[in-house]
Amino acid sequence: EYPSWWVPPECDADLVAECDSVRRLLNDGEFQSSVNALAFKTLSEQPYGEGYILTKVVIAAVGPAGICLKAQAKYRYDVNGPLRTLDVLVPFGGEPKRDVQGLRAAVLGAVMAAES
Repeated sequence: EYPSWWVPPECDADLVAECDSVRRLLNDGEFQSSVNALAFKTLSEQPYGEGYILTKVVIAAVGPAGICLKAQAKYRYDVNGPLRTLDVLVPFGGEPKRDVQGLRAAVLGAVMAAES
């Protein structure tokens, strides 16, 4: 289930294609460390989020208002416990992006902020 701020990219064919293209690009192995950093930073800002060790992260969806990631994680204080699947939600803030350039800038900004 998506959060209340989520906006599907169905209003513009170019934006729909770009959202899918960005999702596929970020799921490429070359960007795995950036995606992991984004998930880790976002989780660390949540209550109890720092308690997780991420084992695998994928971009589930990119939309005009943010990014949804799926992360497999173990709780740091129960490393022998089960893997948990976490939804990691990264809103861009402000109004949903209405064009390809705005979407690219928002995604790049989120990734760069996570890596700094």
